[in-house]
Amino acid sequence: MQKQFYTMSAYGRKSIGNIYALWSEQGVKSLSALLQSGVDGRKILLEALGETGSAKAIPVLEQYLDSNTWEAARALVAIGPASAEVLKEKSIIYHDCALGYGKVSGTRGVEHLAKLIHNPSSEVARYALLGLGYSQSDEANQLLIEQYPHFKGMARQAVISSLSRLGKKSSIPVIKEAINDDFPGVRIAAIYAFMNIDRTVGENLIVEKLKDSEPIVVRDAAWSAGHLATPKALPSLIYLVNESKDKYILRAVAFALSKIIANPQISSEDQAKCRKALLKLSRHEWHEIRTHAENGLKGTNVGGRM
Repeated sequence: MQKQFYTMSAYGRKSIGNIYALWSEQGVKSLSALLQSGVDGRKILLEALGETGSAKAIPVLEQYLDSNTWEAARALVAIGPASAEVLKEKSIIYHDCALGYGKVSGTRGVEHLAKLIHNPSSEVARYALLGLGYSQSDEANQLLIEQYPHFKGMARQAVISSLSRLGKKSSIPVIKEAINDDFPGVRIAAIYAFMNIDRTVGENLIVEKLKDSEPIVVRDAAWSAGHLATPKALPSLIYLVNESKDKYILRAVAFALSKIIANPQISSEDQAKCRKALLKLSRHEWHEIRTHAENGLKGTNVGGRM
């Protein structure tokens, strides 16, 4: 068994947990024995333990939270609600566990996460804020709205990301305020929040943020325009094609144009403008920009990088 594990591909080793799920008790024992033997591939073995879906794996995974926090926490999340108590106990120390607890606890986890957002560790607090987004509760939504003014930077970004995940229209006033935040990450999160909650408002904000002074905001606004395939963004995107020298922005613009040109509601005039811009980008020196542009011209662009 050990020799076979060494020679398996990464994909095959990852799948071992799914196989063991058929007889989870034996699977947990075998994977635990491999971990204790010191065999290479500890991270994959921890993931495989999560894939068994067995509560019997929880004590084993708990032992590795100190050394392999991220992998062990992810595996506990994969097991599901049965691991909630361990994640809750460790969430005070490990930010991965704070987020994991939010994912598995649902509405019953809001009270504990509400305490964690004031944890001395800024990482634990931030991940607890993200965890609240998985609760799907009005209580969490209201708590995030109330706490928004008390956080800055990445913590405030986490608040907006969670409000976006919850998707409730009552959060729109806060998200409107966030769209002009000093921190670029907050502004980006607000764009995505509007995409989830109110598409029309989201489209208008994307057009506005394509003119932002921060390159990272412009880049993410372009990706968003592509995911919405909104023709409203076309004038700003064409301007960027002609004026921007930032290859990361242009990659996002190429992706956006490749989606917009395929929108069945686009006018023939706008389609011609879009094609002209894609032709220009198809001659760019960076292959990733060329690929998006060429796929757009062929009508084959089916995905995008965020």
